[in-house]
Amino acid sequence: MRSIVLLTLFLLAGPVAASCFAVLDNGHPCRYPQGDAWCASKGRAPFAYADTCMQSHGPPRANRGAGGGKGVTTAISGDNKFVLIRNLTGEQISWLYVTPTGEPSWEPDRLGDSVIPAGNQFRWSFDWPGCFVDVRVETPSGRKAEQIGVDACGGFTWTLK
Repeated sequence: MRSIVLLTLFLLAGPVAASCFAVLDNGHPCRYPQGDAWCASKGRAPFAYADTCMQSHGPPRANRGAGGGKGVTTAISGDNKFVLIRNLTGEQISWLYVTPTGEPSWEPDRLGDSVIPAGNQFRWSFDWPGCFVDVRVETPSGRKAEQIGVDACGGFTWTLK
């Protein structure tokens, strides 16, 4: 089961949105140890990172690149968040998966009964908490491509060739 947690920590300066990850990266500029106890007490990944900071610096190191991590990405919503797929592959894209970064499995196909024909584009918006997503596309011929840990706040454009 996929779970997304909204963690709001209150400091003297006001609320801070944070993300809980299973990876401890003390060298990460967004590390937020004050939120660790809350993450752990809720049975979530135990290490907190400031979400607004991660929009600039990305997720913790072990959650970047192929394979992703096992953290639970969380944040406040409200930004213009979308994935734009430009299909220059020469064949249609039949499946599009967009999932919050750190989730252990893919969300359902976002195209449904539609496809992205060669030479066309498709925009998919979301309103779940967080900015970081993993994106996967597949063609009927079996070609697959993934982008892991991309920042979709303000939009992410992926041109496939």
